[in-house]
Amino acid sequence: MESPQFKRRFISGGRAEYIERVVEENWYHDILDQSDHIILAFGTNNIWNTKPYQIKNLLLYGAELMQTKYVTAKIYLATIPRRWDREIRDKKVGETNLLIRKSVHKYNIGLFDIAKTFEIEGKKKPRSVYWGRDGLHLNWRGARD
Repeated sequence: MESPQFKRRFISGGRAEYIERVVEENWYHDILDQSDHIILAFGTNNIWNTKPYQIKNLLLYGAELMQTKYVTAKIYLATIPRRWDREIRDKKVGETNLLIRKSVHKYNIGLFDIAKTFEIEGKKKPRSVYWGRDGLHLNWRGARD
């Protein structure tokens, strides 16, 4: 049996607002058009000056755009990684993730829960095997797994 082929594309430093351009301008269309599953994952760049419900709405809008464009692929929305370095931002991440978890099923969008996959529940630090030294960005193993 042949192992599945995984193809990943990241927009480094990309913001959630870029999702509309990704869809409309066919960024990575060659990969996305052949995909069975697409995971939309975003960081915390917008978290400080944006309300949790605004972030949730923007991410759901992006996921709906992807569903419209790539109708044969299952779309997943990832929860936002915690901010281990700033407690106030981490609180907003938690609020945003709660809204995401409560909303995805209404839109037939899958959930990729980063907290359950890459973090140690109830601990004040991430699983070091998946995260870089800063604790904010996935390392090569976290991106691969």
